[in-house]
Amino acid sequence: MIDRNRIRLKVDDGWPYDQLVNELSNTSPELPRGRAARFEIGIFSGGEWQTDVSDITSLTLEIKTRSAKTTAPLASGTTGVLAADVSVNEWNNKTNQHAVIEFTSAEMALAMSGAESIDLWIVITAETASGSITLAAGNATMIEDGGLSSADTPGPGDPQYFTKEQIIAMLAPLLSNGDVIIDSPGAVFRRRLSITDDGQLIDVPTRL
Repeated sequence: MIDRNRIRLKVDDGWPYDQLVNELSNTSPELPRGRAARFEIGIFSGGEWQTDVSDITSLTLEIKTRSAKTTAPLASGTTGVLAADVSVNEWNNKTNQHAVIEFTSAEMALAMSGAESIDLWIVITAETASGSITLAAGNATMIEDGGLSSADTPGPGDPQYFTKEQIIAMLAPLLSNGDVIIDSPGAVFRRRLSITDDGQLIDVPTRL
């Protein structure tokens, strides 16, 4: 069944900065813009499959801009549901995993400002009794494929992007002392919309 973009990641607290590899494609994770994503995570330590992950209370996966790793994530997901009875054979056979973190299509519709791809940085962190532990951190790429789910969100510099101040300036001619003023296309009639302090609506059309 075609569903979410499935990404299967091996993480290891012993070598957290090894290159991230999607074990389904043997490539660095690729995220089609606007397609929901499912990250399946298998936990190792020093190269050994972990049969007991009860010391982990939650896993967090953050997606950041590669060139700005210390800034707030573009998307973030957390799960406290970790399977304790997963075998390494199940992991190798791609039938089970310790944890799953999912993102919606809206969460994966990152602003790209017309670029065909953007460089991302994925960080996976475990929360334990002794504190936060980085299990993996590495490169990923978001791709604009031009599909139906990939309409871009305008950003600064885009002709369709407007700042708060620009929007206020555009609306200013329609406002008069808190009232909304609308003129007919031929400037024959004017409609004034307002509301009183006791909640009474005012809708007055007049001929100019």
